[in-house]
Amino acid sequence: MACILFVVFAMLALLVPGPYPAAGTLLDRPLVEILLSLPLSALGAAGFAGLLEFLKGRGPLLKQGATAIISLAVLVNARANYSFIPSACCTFVVADDLVALDWLGKHASASSGVAIASTPLHVAPGRYPSLEGEADAGVWIQPLKHIRAVPLSRDADFRDPSTLRLLCDRGLTYVYAGTSPQSFDAALLKSAPAWYRARLLLPGASIFEVIGCNS
Repeated sequence: MACILFVVFAMLALLVPGPYPAAGTLLDRPLVEILLSLPLSALGAAGFAGLLEFLKGRGPLLKQGATAIISLAVLVNARANYSFIPSACCTFVVADDLVALDWLGKHASASSGVAIASTPLHVAPGRYPSLEGEADAGVWIQPLKHIRAVPLSRDADFRDPSTLRLLCDRGLTYVYAGTSPQSFDAALLKSAPAWYRARLLLPGASIFEVIGCNS
């Protein structure tokens, strides 16, 4: 009964608005999907145990056959419908990112500012506004290397003088372009060598120094 009530209340929480608009509903869908695996697993195990208890008095062969069939059905369904390989969309850190973070830790001072990419995240139904969230491994610069990291829109055009002016006004010394599809476009930074100097170029991560503030 506790498992059933948990499932019911978790589903209802997806429909109840949160305390303020940006919060969306009380619980968001990904969290509920994760939490529901626990009670649903318990209910499935209880049902399976009940079935085996029901077949217990009907001979060991029937019980073992039912166990084998159910186990095989679960495995076949999992093989056909689920992928156990991590999604490429959610791979925010690769080996090159680790090298880039190490480079920043050695060459950037604590007062240096690093521009990192951010993108709108839609974690609530359409009537709620989206939230800005960091989009690549740059999110780890401040907590791990204690270097100030400032999020900027991933669509920033680094060939535009207004973007350079924004970087200079915020005191940003470096621009971090990671490996995520939502990262800054390193090609835009390379196309303006008078404003940005490549300090580290790797297939999965790049670091550019802002040198155009005094020009």
